[in-house]
Amino acid sequence: MKKCLLILLAFSVALPAVSGAAVLKGRVLAAGSGRPVAKIQVGIASTQLPSKIKPYGKIPVRKIAVTDKNGEFLIETDQSCKDAFVFTQSLSHINRLSGNVPFCGREPRYRDLELDGVDALDLSQDAEIEFVLEPAIRSQRTVRIAMSDSTVLYSIVYLPPGNDSWPVLLWRTPYGASIRDFAAEFCQNGYAVVAQDIRGRYFSKGLWVMFRDDAWGENKDGYETAEWILKQEWCNGKIGTFGGSAVGITQLLLAPAAPPGLACQHVLFAGQDLYNQMVYQGGAFRKSLIEGWFKQQKFKPEAVDAVKGHPCYDEFWKGLNVNEKLGSIRAPILHIGGWFDLFTQGQLDSFSNIQASGGEGAKGRQKLIIGPWVHYAIGSRKQGELVFPANSLDPGPVMDQFCWFDYWLKGADTGIMKDPAVYYYVMGDVDDNKTPGNKWRTSDTWPVPAKATKLYLNRDGILAIDKPDKNSGVDTFFYSPSDPAPTKGGQELYQAMGPMDQRSVERRQDVLTYSTPALKEPVEVTGRIKARLFVSSTATDADFTAKLCDVYPDGRSMLLTDGILSAKYRNSFEKPEPLEPGKVYEIEIDLWSTSIVFNKGHKIRVAVSSSNFPRFEANPNTAVNSVYCSSGNPSCVILPVVPPAKAKTK
Repeated sequence: MKKCLLILLAFSVALPAVSGAAVLKGRVLAAGSGRPVAKIQVGIASTQLPSKIKPYGKIPVRKIAVTDKNGEFLIETDQSCKDAFVFTQSLSHINRLSGNVPFCGREPRYRDLELDGVDALDLSQDAEIEFVLEPAIRSQRTVRIAMSDSTVLYSIVYLPPGNDSWPVLLWRTPYGASIRDFAAEFCQNGYAVVAQDIRGRYFSKGLWVMFRDDAWGENKDGYETAEWILKQEWCNGKIGTFGGSAVGITQLLLAPAAPPGLACQHVLFAGQDLYNQMVYQGGAFRKSLIEGWFKQQKFKPEAVDAVKGHPCYDEFWKGLNVNEKLGSIRAPILHIGGWFDLFTQGQLDSFSNIQASGGEGAKGRQKLIIGPWVHYAIGSRKQGELVFPANSLDPGPVMDQFCWFDYWLKGADTGIMKDPAVYYYVMGDVDDNKTPGNKWRTSDTWPVPAKATKLYLNRDGILAIDKPDKNSGVDTFFYSPSDPAPTKGGQELYQAMGPMDQRSVERRQDVLTYSTPALKEPVEVTGRIKARLFVSSTATDADFTAKLCDVYPDGRSMLLTDGILSAKYRNSFEKPEPLEPGKVYEIEIDLWSTSIVFNKGHKIRVAVSSSNFPRFEANPNTAVNSVYCSSGNPSCVILPVVPPAKAKTK
């Protein structure tokens, strides 16, 4: 970075004072050519800092201007701003702070104010400043990396300015390796980046078959790519991985392979057990998600056949389940997910299982952040049909990925490993700003301490803490595969997502609903939800679904989470067992997890059916299905209730 200072031409010139506010004028030029650079943000921040700050906390920006076609900008300051830090906020250059100082990233952090040479600008009078910026990416080149079976994988290497060696961040994707905008941010922060098309995608050779070659099997593409990186002169010996969704899956599947040099991972919105968390939840095919994704990405027929050809949990899926190889994982991982994400339980299980049972280097070194988000929607308050408070967007500096990477790859004391292991958002009544929910909380463990509380289904539609007192009670409905109950919101991707009002679905004859009376006090539920039902069917196989909803005083029934079980898999996902028509079976539906305070005056509702289409493929059997609600067959939902004294608010 010292070399960068030689080409910086920044200066401050006092101008005649103007009555009222001072005016800051300036321009931004390109290094080397001296040409003006348009559309660069320039900001100012007060020198008056909060008493308590975290080094990686972002400095609050008071005003921002954008350079015009001549590279010029103008900012009018108010009289309260006598001096300030001035800085560029380019997406594609090495940014600068007043005082001729380059800093890492797109926005200055409190730590940057301690860099040698940083100087506040006197704005008690008009002033001028000029910045000369160099590109964040010094070099971009294409390489083709041969795997041990001779399959060639297309990769792009992005290097930051200078001729040093750097920690390297690896991005392995089915969506195309051209990620210059992403790479620029990492190069700004002093990292080299390798982006790769995984096997069979875009410009890479071979056939893609459901991430099989990205794990620890016969082909270990991620492992061999890491080995190649370590041999390059621009790699300093440390590798991190980053990305979300499918790119997060390639990271998690790489973890048990434990390649040399892998020092940390940063995983967003991804599953680690692809049978249960992606393709066959509860043994039922996730039709909308998988068919929608395969169609969008134009996967080859062989890839589709491979997935549909393995409806049971078998060796194919064991090779795609990180839980099978927990002890082999060596890297710390920061896991980020959302309560309405299609991989919610995947992120939670990844954290808790590796935290408890990972190998040396991984065990006890995991972090988890989970907010009220649908898939990849961190930056939005609106989720589904609800608008959460502004605090839902960000739990603080812990969300800054460079806190994580700088700690593990640069040895910087970012403070992230001193923070609690878990940050989770407890949802609440979005119409009541005094609700005890809608807050970030922290914990050292997941799941958090909670009391497993059973609420029993009663024939009159009541959900109660007491068991039914009648010896007989059954609710029956007719299920037809030609008219399945429609999906409305939830943990989806290719249709409406997130919390949505379920009343239009609950009116159907094939949907049973059970609700508590209006709550007299708020009730917090945080953790995994299970529905334990006693059921029968006139068919040899039937599906049973369950939803957990928060019913507002105005009647809205807002979906929180849901689940399904194909009854033939009631004992094992490895071996289906047909039902005996008319026989009563006890089954358990996994609704995954949530965190919410049901507010005073709200109701807790459970809805039971045999379909949720097209979220799940409709069971082909026409049937009369029954749910039993009696003292002898006490169907219930099991909620992890958190006593108020147990909760730790951030």
